[in-house]
Amino acid sequence: MSYDVILGGEGNDTVRSGLGNDAIDGQGGDDRIFGEGGNDTLIGGTGKDYLNGGIGNDKLWAGDYHADSVNPADGAKDTLISGNGTDEVVKGKTGSADFDVMTDPSNTAAEKAAAFIFDYDSIFAALI
Repeated sequence: MSYDVILGGEGNDTVRSGLGNDAIDGQGGDDRIFGEGGNDTLIGGTGKDYLNGGIGNDKLWAGDYHADSVNPADGAKDTLISGNGTDEVVKGKTGSADFDVMTDPSNTAAEKAAAFIFDYDSIFAALI
């Protein structure tokens, strides 16, 4: 399986990684980054970004200073690393897309949010 490194640049980018185990850094701008297949590392950068891990065990770095949306998607086990911004976790429509690990380097807010995410499936499963 291939491994690509993709840099988004300073504009508002849409990047789809394909099937390999890829690393994508959105850098500046308000980016939409899709991991698709493989075990990917998605880094939002400095804008208001949307990260979708897709199929695979992915690492999603939400970034700092802006509101980011993160979608673990497709039933894989993913890791969310939150920054100083306001981050929103979006539940995928298929599978049991939970995070294995959710961390926030600045405080314990992410660990508290992780408890909510793990409970989300049992509480809201009927709504999906």
